[in-house]
Amino acid sequence: MYDGCLAVENLMLAARALGCGTVFSTTFFPEEKVQDFVQAPANLALICATPLGRPKQWPTMPPKKDLDELIVREQFEKQ
Repeated sequence: MYDGCLAVENLMLAARALGCGTVFSTTFFPEEKVQDFVQAPANLALICATPLGRPKQWPTMPPKKDLDELIVREQFEKQ
């Protein structure tokens, strides 16, 4: 399962580098419909669906958070 997620991440990065847009969706598409669409065997489970296309326009980039908002400086206590 984890390898599949890593593969999708690489696909999404490569797609963006080529000017395509993607989205990582795990619950938007019903699993049975995706399996039917790609003709997947019943013994395989859906990890995610990743639509791929060229957007008419890219959304505006939201402002980035300051690094101090993202860093956690707490530590676990040694027992």
